[in-house]
Amino acid sequence: MAAPSPSHSLARIHGALQLPLYDRCKEIKYIIEESSIKDLHSLLPMLLENIFGFNNTQGWGLKTISASWQPYDFVALRDFLSPNGPVMQTVYRLLVENIYRFEFPLKCLPWPSRCLIDEGAIPVLYMNKLQFLTNGQAADYILLNAFEYYLFHFSYYLVNAQHLRAGSYNWNTPTDALYIALVEEYMNYFLPAEGTGVPPIRTASTPLPSSPINSSKASYSSFQGSPFGSPKSREASPFSLRSFMRSGSQQQQQTPTTVEQSGGNQQETWRSETFLQIVAEMWLNQNSLETAQRYGFSPGSNTSHSAMPYSAHRQRFPGMARSSCYSYLRDAYTLPENVLPCQDHVKVIRMLVKHVHYFTNSVRPENISSLHQCHYGSYWDGFKRSAMSQEIQKKLYSFLKHSFLRWPLDYSFRLVLETWLSYVQPWRYFGGKDGESPTHKQETVQDRAVDAVWQQFVTDNLLFFTVLFQLFLPRVFRTDLSHPRNTYMLFRVCKVFSQMGLNTLIEQAECALTDVHYPLRHGYSPNKSFTHPAGRSSTAAVLRIQFAELEGPGFQYQPLFSLECENMVCRHRINSQQW
Repeated sequence: MAAPSPSHSLARIHGALQLPLYDRCKEIKYIIEESSIKDLHSLLPMLLENIFGFNNTQGWGLKTISASWQPYDFVALRDFLSPNGPVMQTVYRLLVENIYRFEFPLKCLPWPSRCLIDEGAIPVLYMNKLQFLTNGQAADYILLNAFEYYLFHFSYYLVNAQHLRAGSYNWNTPTDALYIALVEEYMNYFLPAEGTGVPPIRTASTPLPSSPINSSKASYSSFQGSPFGSPKSREASPFSLRSFMRSGSQQQQQTPTTVEQSGGNQQETWRSETFLQIVAEMWLNQNSLETAQRYGFSPGSNTSHSAMPYSAHRQRFPGMARSSCYSYLRDAYTLPENVLPCQDHVKVIRMLVKHVHYFTNSVRPENISSLHQCHYGSYWDGFKRSAMSQEIQKKLYSFLKHSFLRWPLDYSFRLVLETWLSYVQPWRYFGGKDGESPTHKQETVQDRAVDAVWQQFVTDNLLFFTVLFQLFLPRVFRTDLSHPRNTYMLFRVCKVFSQMGLNTLIEQAECALTDVHYPLRHGYSPNKSFTHPAGRSSTAAVLRIQFAELEGPGFQYQPLFSLECENMVCRHRINSQQW
C-alpha cells in the first residue's frame, strides 16, 4: 500500500484536530504510524503548535486537565505525550537521518539569552542553532532537531505569557495535574536516579545529533556573561572547588581505562543533557542579574516592582484585590527585565531542584568519602555528578535572588522559600524504592546532623547560604510576624540553618577567604584536610571566581559570621518590634 501524500496527511491531521480529545489522540496516532518521515517533517510543527497553544492558538489544555475531573482525557493525553508515546516516537523517527530541522522563534527565548545573541556573545546552547542573514545579523529563529524542537515547545508552555493570563491553576496535587505529571515522567525518564542511563531509542540506529555537548570547543570563560557553562567541563562547575583542584593533577591520574570509561553511554546521554539544558534555560533563565545590570536595571532598586508590603501594592495598584494578587505578577511578564514567575512556575522549579538532587546523589562511587569529590567514572556518572553545578546553579541563583528582591511581601513567598531550602539541603534527597518517584519520597533525614562530607557542596554554593539568607532577613522582618503564616516562614529558615554542623561548614568556607597569604598550590590532593593551608588558599581563589561569576566583578562579600551581619539582625529585630 502506497504511503499517503503530504497533502493527504495534512488534511487528515486537520480533520483529527476537530475531534474530542480522546478520539483525537487515537486518530493522530494512526496518522503518524502511516506517514513517512518526509510527511512527519511537515506534520510535527503543526501538531506541536496546536498541542501547546502556540501563535495564539488555544492549545489542548495541559494545565487544566486533571485526573480527578477528566480521567479519560488525562490518561489518553499523558500516554500520547509520554517518553515512549506517539509524539516522541515521531521525534525519534525524524532523528534517524539527522537532516530535518525546525524553526523556533527567537522571540520565545529568555530575554537574557536574546540580549547576549544581539551582542554577539552567543550562549553555548545556541552556537550551532543560529542562522545569520547576509548583513551578519541573526535571523529571527533558531534551527533545532526534532528532539530539541519538542522540548523547547514543552518547556516554553510553562512560561508562555499567553497561558499565564489564565491565572494560576493551583497544582496542589502534582499527580492530578497533567502538565505536572508529564514533567515528572520526563524527569524520571531522562534523569533516572536508578540504572545506568536513559533507555535507548526504540527505532533504527540513531546517529548522535549535532548539539553543543559534542560540537562546541569553546570554554565557559570565552563567553563572558553567557548563562551556559562549557560542556567540555562536564566534571564540575567552572568555578567549583573540585574542578579547580583537579586541573593540576588530571593528566597524571588519568589512565587509558579511565578514558575508555568516560566515553561510555555518551550515545544515549545526550538526550538527558539536552533535556536538562533546555528546561533550565527556559524555566530558570528568565532573569539574569548580569544582563539586567548591563542594561541599567538594578535588582535592588526601589521601583514599583520591588518587594513591598501588600498595603503598598494596593496603593500602587488600587484595583487589585488580595485574591487577584497574581494579576500583578502576570503583568510583570510584560517587562522583560523584571519577570516574576507564577506560583505554578515556582512549583515546577522546586520539583526540578529536588529531582536533580536525587539524580546527583544516586551516584554510588567506590572508595570515595564524598559525592562531591573528584572521581573518574563513566560518562553517565560524570554527568550525574555535575548536573546541578553545571546546568542549574548559576541560573537558579539569579532566579532566587530576583524573587527574593521582587516578590510581594505575602505568604505566597513560601513557594520561593521552600525552593531555596530544598536546594541548600542536598543531604535530604536520596533515591527511594524501585518504582517510587524520588520527588514524592518522604524526607526522613531532615533532622540529622549535616556531615562534614558536604563541606565541598557548601563551599561551591556559599552565596546560596549567605547572600540569600541576608536577603531573607529584611523581607521577613518587614512582614506582619503576628500572622502565623509569616512566622512559620521564619521558623522554617531558622530550623534549616540551625541543623547541627551546618554553621560549622559555612564558617569554614568563609574562613578560607581570609587566608590570602598562602601561595596557591596546584598539587593539592582531595585527601588533604580542608583546613590545610594549601587547601584554604586554593578555596579562597575559587570562591572569588565564584563571586565574580554569580554576582559580577564589583561584588563585595559580607560574611554571615561577622559583626556587621549580627548588627543587621539586631536592627531588623528592633524595627520589627516598633512596627
